Amino acid sequence: MVDVDSKAAQIYILQMKYLNKAKNKNAICLQISILFSVALMAGIGTNTLRSAPLPLVQDWSNDAQLTTEDGRTMALGLDQAIIFYENDSALFIDARDVLKFHEGHIKGALNLPWHDVQEQFMAVAPQIDPDRLVVTYCDGKTCTLSHDLAFFLKEMGFNVKVMSEGWEAWLNADMPVESTKGSDENV
Repeated sequence: MVDVDSKAAQIYILQMKYLNKAKNKNAICLQISILFSVALMAGIGTNTLRSAPLPLVQDWSNDAQLTTEDGRTMALGLDQAIIFYENDSALFIDARDVLKFHEGHIKGALNLPWHDVQEQFMAVAPQIDPDRLVVTYCDGKTCTLSHDLAFFLKEMGFNVKVMSEGWEAWLNADMPVESTKGSDENV
């Protein structure tokens, strides 16, 4: 009889350990859920109380990144850029590096490489009419050099748009291009 009682006791003890483990897992999951909820509410509450709250949902598209503080877009589609080019109502500025610019660029465009803008701006600035629209561009949709250059030029007081589809789209549209291979100066 001692054997039966000891086996029953052992089974009872194993069952209690199993139940305690299950209770502990449930308790841990509950604690994690509560901590996560409290942290989320604290974060959202803090964000709400900020003077300039961060948006909970953001549009990260290239065109959305080209929206100014007053809500206007600086994005310019290829069709619009072509119209400005054909009407000679905008100055095009290539934000790519000098080597890429010399390999090929929009006909008549100036080169103001974003990576050298501090050194090159004073040389290029006299060629920019402050009353004329400036259109910046770089390689294509994934290139943001033209975005950075556009915001810089806007801060300098120029009216700027960004041809967000860039050089690739211009080439694919068979629009006028030129090359200045062998030249050492900005065009």
